[in-house]
Amino acid sequence: MHTSMHMRAALVAAAAWSCVCSVGGCPESVVVEIVNDGIDYDFTFQRSESFLGQAYALALCHRIFFDHAARSDCDGMCAAQVLADDARRRFLERGCGPREVGGRFDVLQIGAHVGDTRDAAGRLIDPVFKWLKAAPAHASVLLVEPIRTSFEQLVANVKGARPDVSYLHAAAVPSLADEKEEVAIYNAQPLYDAKDKQGRVADLSQIASLDAGHITNHVNGTFLDLPKGASPRLQRQRVATVDWSLLRSLYGFERLGYLALDVEALDCRLLLAFPFQSFRPHVVSFEHAHCDGPFSRDEDPSTWIYLNRTRTLLAAYGYELADKTEAGDATYVRADAFPVIDFPDPPPWGNVSIYRNGQCKRPWLKWGKRWG
Repeated sequence: MHTSMHMRAALVAAAAWSCVCSVGGCPESVVVEIVNDGIDYDFTFQRSESFLGQAYALALCHRIFFDHAARSDCDGMCAAQVLADDARRRFLERGCGPREVGGRFDVLQIGAHVGDTRDAAGRLIDPVFKWLKAAPAHASVLLVEPIRTSFEQLVANVKGARPDVSYLHAAAVPSLADEKEEVAIYNAQPLYDAKDKQGRVADLSQIASLDAGHITNHVNGTFLDLPKGASPRLQRQRVATVDWSLLRSLYGFERLGYLALDVEALDCRLLLAFPFQSFRPHVVSFEHAHCDGPFSRDEDPSTWIYLNRTRTLLAAYGYELADKTEAGDATYVRADAFPVIDFPDPPPWGNVSIYRNGQCKRPWLKWGKRWG
C-alpha cells in the first residue's frame, strides 16, 4: 500500500461498537469501524466536537474513498459526511437527543466567493460548495464573502441546500483594533481577451483584496497578453469588517470542524490571529501562495515571513500538513484527531514506512495485532 493510493472503503453495517458513557446514558464517545482494503479501522468520535470535522480529518489522513449510493467519487468531504452521519446515528441509538449531538458550525468559510466556483475547464473547485449541495439538514455552515455581487450570487447558488446555512457580507480582518469598522475592498473587472500562462481565459472577478496593489501584481503575474503598461481595471467598494472575536460573539463556533480560508494575501495573517489557544478546528485550509506577496510561494523559502510563521504556529498547535496543491492551497489536519489503527502483523504490503511517515505521522499511528 502507498499513501498516494485511493483506498476504497466500505462501512461495516453490523459492526460491533463501543462507547464511553456519561450520566443519563448519552455517551461521550463512540467507535465507528470501517474496513479499507482489508485493514480494520477503529475511529473514535467525541460528542463534544464536530462530527464532520473529526470525520474530515480522518478522511484526509487515510484517503478514505466510498462507493456511496449512486456516486463513485465520494472522497474528501463527501466521505467525511458518510462517516459523520454514521457516528451521529450511533450516538442517537445510544440515547442522545438531537440537541446533544448538535452544535454550530461544522464549516466556516471565509472568502466563499460565489460558491459554484469553477476553473477554466469548467470543473468545480470549491470543496465546500460541492459538499453543501448534498449535505444533510443537520449540517451547518457559515459563509463569509465581502464582494457584494459575489455575495448575492453565492446566496442564489446555495439556495435550496438542506443544511443550516448562515451568510455574512463582510471582510474578515486579523483585528478590529487595527482596522476600521468599514474598509475599501477592490476586485478586478473582467478582461475577456486576457489569457493566463496556459492560454486560458480566467475570471478576474475572483481576485479581490483589501490591497489594490496586490490585485494589480497578481493579474500582471498571471496574464501574458495584457497591453504593455496596462493595469487591470479595479472596482472599489466599502464593506463592513469582522475579526475572530466579533465572529465568535455573533455566531459562536466552538464546535467548528473545518475552517476554510481564501482571502487573497490575508490568509496567513488571519490564521496568526486565530484563537487556537481556545479551540482548534480539526481541518484548516488556506491559500498559501500569496501570504508574503503575489506568488510568493514560488520565491526562496527563506523570504517567507508570514507563511513560515503560520507553519510554525500550526505545528505548535498540533497540526500536520495533509495536502498542498499546485494551485496554491494548503490543508492541515489536527494530528491528535488521528485514531489508533489496528494493522496486521506483519502488514500485507512492503515498505510500511511509506504509509506510516506519509500523510499520517508517528506517534499518532500505532501498531496493533487485530486483523479482519
